[in-house]
Amino acid sequence: MKSFMALLRLQLLSRYADMKPRNLKTALKEKKGRTIGMIIAVIFAIAYLGGMLFYLETQMIDILIRLHMPEMLVTLAVVLATTGTLIMAFFFTLSVLYLGRDATYLASLPIKPRTLLSAKLTQVWISETCIDALLILPACILYGVKTGAEALFYVRMVVVWLLIAILPICLIAFLSSLLIRLSALWKHRETIMTVGGIVLLIGYMFLMSNLGGMTGSSTTDGGAMMESFVTGSASRFAGLTKMFPPAEWAAEGMLGQNNQMFLVWILVSLAAPVVTVWLLGYSYRKLSMMQSETPGGKKKKFTGRESFTAGGQLKACILREFKTILRVPSYATNILPICFMPLMMVIIFSVSIGKAGESLSGLFQSMHPALIMGILAAMMAYMAGMNPALSTAVTREGKGHDFLTALPVPTMTFIRAKFIVGYGFGAAGVIAASIALLIMYPGVELQVIMALVLCLLFSYVNCALALSRDIKKPKLDWVTEQEAVKQNFGVMISMFVSWGILIALAALTYVLIDKLHLELLPIFGILAGALVILAIAAHAIMKNNAEKYYCAG
Repeated sequence: MKSFMALLRLQLLSRYADMKPRNLKTALKEKKGRTIGMIIAVIFAIAYLGGMLFYLETQMIDILIRLHMPEMLVTLAVVLATTGTLIMAFFFTLSVLYLGRDATYLASLPIKPRTLLSAKLTQVWISETCIDALLILPACILYGVKTGAEALFYVRMVVVWLLIAILPICLIAFLSSLLIRLSALWKHRETIMTVGGIVLLIGYMFLMSNLGGMTGSSTTDGGAMMESFVTGSASRFAGLTKMFPPAEWAAEGMLGQNNQMFLVWILVSLAAPVVTVWLLGYSYRKLSMMQSETPGGKKKKFTGRESFTAGGQLKACILREFKTILRVPSYATNILPICFMPLMMVIIFSVSIGKAGESLSGLFQSMHPALIMGILAAMMAYMAGMNPALSTAVTREGKGHDFLTALPVPTMTFIRAKFIVGYGFGAAGVIAASIALLIMYPGVELQVIMALVLCLLFSYVNCALALSRDIKKPKLDWVTEQEAVKQNFGVMISMFVSWGILIALAALTYVLIDKLHLELLPIFGILAGALVILAIAAHAIMKNNAEKYYCAG
């Protein structure tokens, strides 16, 4: 038990080191502005997401009470918590258990494999339980207040909140171990895990879009749309809970509808980690070391032409960046889906609304052409602003940063390669989404093309600023690749900067349309000109930071 607590403490300190009061105090002294900005950004993100979720729940509970089915809110919270953990936590669990760079160090410690596995699974459980608090507690407390639930309901709520993530995590642990076992020493094992993770993400998006099969015309008000959502999705929620029976037992037990199965669920949830650690613990050390081994591959005959400068240094650096993103599962599953999010959203939207696309085309015909261009550009730019490819470009180098800077390669060659790859991924997603819009919504071809041009310019500005920030303040001391792309405040800061620019451009568009009454082409020219100026300035900042900080980092 002593080894377990020490190891768990070490894991938590490594993950949440920046949140320690002592470290925060030191950071406030050394980098006061940066630290305060990060704290404000975190508080804003939590308040924004929590406020939006709470608003939707307050709207839904009133409708559910009117329809005599308020229990559906509790069921929805349990379903979202369960499916979210099963799918979204898959690669986090895989990364913590098997893809960490501390595997060799931990394997050398005089700690039993089962103790090590227990500590890592507990770390995952703590993280997922904190996330589930946002999904379960507000919805269930709101249900209890609105329906006048007894005190026992709140006790059951706390029990469900603390245990809801255990079974999904145990299931993920078994799947992760099986995946590592099957892919061990395969030449393209990373590709297998990457493709599997992206498929899971796409499946999750389709699942969430199908939950809300809202019907009705575009003129329907918000309350009617919410009521349509509730009445049309009740059977889907019931079906989802039956697909994973423990979720059904938890929801019914919290509501006091099936005390016997609720007790069974509690016992199963408590026994599951014990069984998981006992079964997987014996071979855990061996499996965790497999990812440190080099997979075998076909030997190629050396011709003397294979050198770092073959085809040019820039080409070699671009190829390295491209392969790094594609081959590392944590990078691919966090970068590629976001880059192609505009295309996926267009496809999912089209599949979800079906024939409603005709009414959307009719709505476009009644709108100002410049407004159509602005809406399409803003939609694609908003999602392009969340692209972490460049806000983590230098951070992803990790401890290899010093080796790269020691190579006889100009600094700007590395930076251009990173920019080309990151910007290229984002541009590919935006272009693909524009093509889909051209095919699906005829009659607005000019607006779609103009929106594409504006979005590409905006993406250039955003990518240059994101890379500039990461050049200046990279986080190179990460342990797992998941930390590099997820536990990185640079991603959040770059996202907020892009949103700030987007809001300013939206305000400018409003003035040009509503106040100055300009037509499509003049508005496009003004917006494009402003973005070109911003792109030149952002490129200059990126170049200056590269020459000043990259080799010094």
